[in-house]
Amino acid sequence: MDLNTFNKKVMKRLKRWSHLGEKTDEYQSQFIGHYDKNTPLAYLHILYQSGDIEEVVAAEQALGISFPKQYRDFLELFNGACFFNPAGFDVFGVAKKEYLPEYNSKPWRFPSNIVEKNNQSWLKKLLPNNALVIGRDDALNVYIVCCLDDGSIISYDPLAPDDFSQQWPSFNEWLISEVENLFVEHDDNGDLLTIKGTFH
Repeated sequence: MDLNTFNKKVMKRLKRWSHLGEKTDEYQSQFIGHYDKNTPLAYLHILYQSGDIEEVVAAEQALGISFPKQYRDFLELFNGACFFNPAGFDVFGVAKKEYLPEYNSKPWRFPSNIVEKNNQSWLKKLLPNNALVIGRDDALNVYIVCCLDDGSIISYDPLAPDDFSQQWPSFNEWLISEVENLFVEHDDNGDLLTIKGTFH
């Protein structure tokens, strides 16, 4: 996904909550929609600073794979992201050198590390060899998994490992459709509506 497409299909919708507050931190991560004034980092959306190509390659080498192109393209824009906190979804990022001073003591300030997530022994046993966990849906308590052979995306529930009913043909289509659906499910204050809608 290029920046123009992201701005048109995703960022345009995230900006709906700009009136609640926006900021950029010292790591150049963007925060949009401050929904809890008593919690400094309680933002609806967080877009982490893009990953350096060396760090993306290091993550690929650590996992012994090549990331699917659309996910890799996303990492060139943002090093992971959180959308529609606290009950939305995350896209995992890669480790960055500048995170090290605070990463262990304040992990909530940084994207989930894709290498750490994919090296969880219990999860590796459940997933096929051609699968890469690229994110997590916190509302549904499922992992977002990319099939390395064709770049398609599935929603994976460890408690229902044979259910692959939730599928998308590509990373871009998954990301855009999830943002669009959650866009209509939240009000202007960022609260989840009781009746869920579907974007058409």
